[in-house]
Amino acid sequence: MNDQSNLFRFWITFLFLAISPPFAMAGEVTGHRFYSETLERDYAYVAYAPDGYEASEAAYPVVYLLHGSLGDEGNWTEYGEAERILDRLIETGTIPPTLVIMPGSLSWWADGYNEPAETAFIQDLIPHIDANWRTLPKRESRIIGGLSAGGFGTVNLAMKHPQLFVSAMAFSPASYAGLPPEGSTAWTHPTFQDADGRFDPELWRALNYEALIEDYFESGEIVPFYINSGDHDGLDIAYHGAVLFQRLRDHQAEHVEFRVIDGGHEWPVWIETLPEALVFAFEYAEVEIPPQTETNALARFVGTWTLQDDTFRQVWDGETEEVLNLPGHKTECEELNTNHSLLCVVDAGALKGQIYWAVSEDGSAVSHLSQFGTARIGQGGGTIEQDQSLRLQIRFEDEPEGTYRIYEYNWVSNDAYDMVARQYGTDHTPTGNWYGGRFVRVGTSG
Repeated sequence: MNDQSNLFRFWITFLFLAISPPFAMAGEVTGHRFYSETLERDYAYVAYAPDGYEASEAAYPVVYLLHGSLGDEGNWTEYGEAERILDRLIETGTIPPTLVIMPGSLSWWADGYNEPAETAFIQDLIPHIDANWRTLPKRESRIIGGLSAGGFGTVNLAMKHPQLFVSAMAFSPASYAGLPPEGSTAWTHPTFQDADGRFDPELWRALNYEALIEDYFESGEIVPFYINSGDHDGLDIAYHGAVLFQRLRDHQAEHVEFRVIDGGHEWPVWIETLPEALVFAFEYAEVEIPPQTETNALARFVGTWTLQDDTFRQVWDGETEEVLNLPGHKTECEELNTNHSLLCVVDAGALKGQIYWAVSEDGSAVSHLSQFGTARIGQGGGTIEQDQSLRLQIRFEDEPEGTYRIYEYNWVSNDAYDMVARQYGTDHTPTGNWYGGRFVRVGTSG
């Protein structure tokens, strides 16, 4: 696979949020409590366990997701659509199966005036999770992330304890250059209020990343950071995030990313960027992939394909058949981290694109995503026959509203299949437009 497959992983994370293919896998979200010696009270957290966790003996990487100021352990699942996003990313093979722990805190994830939240997180929570869940209990398999005040905690914990985290995701982090801006809850939060109920600027400075970053640089460890913000964030986090990004970029240019997207200091920003952030974070993580004993329902397509006689036929005006000569056409198909999916990268000169198929658990249905160029994006799905022939209904964004195409992939031998795509109008009758050709495995005659 070339670099197009890596780019397509990011394209998948953007596109899948808008569709609902019939994926069968679903993780389980449960609430838990344990007694924290540090806090001298119960420590609550919500856990996401991937599909198959109970039936498996495998150990999993762990992602810790921290909530924002005045939030709780249920925020990421209640408002952030974490369960839905994780189910989709894992089912499509975009990230590996993982445990996700979403803890609750009364603090900004720091040892402030109201509670020693950092100490409890490091000394109580992480050991508890590693002892009670089947984790990979090592830095290389532990990721941390959080939003707003949870982003503040993420940045600080990763910098102060780089030996514990392989990567970090800071969503609109409340990690400010200097004191917090007006409107930040830091000014009134118990974390930073002294015995007289006043904001303590010295404690803020001591806990903020600016007091930690030089020691982090000197530690010899590099924690890759994903940082983002909405462009209309009322706390100016687009600016403060850029300052943090630049400080890190000077130290680890190849291991820090900064994104500014449309939006404010709000859940839609964090929902939209959680998939991309997880993809980034898992690029650095070590996972144990359980041995796969199933056969991919699309295994017959795995390999490199070309057009027989370099010929492709099409009708675009409903009448005139054109014969196109496409020398050098190449389609490479491979499994994408799971035996329930397939990624095909198409290179036909000026025509370049990707096709992604995800198969249902019983192997009878397939969901389809594709992109060719910048405008031709296709979404849909269909059925798989016993011989792995396919019949798919695909809607393309660059074709008239209400129209769709029926794709048929029919095998003629183990090394050749015919593909034809017929267009149907809003009345569900053929328009006369179609295209197709015979594809043969490279190195064979078909």
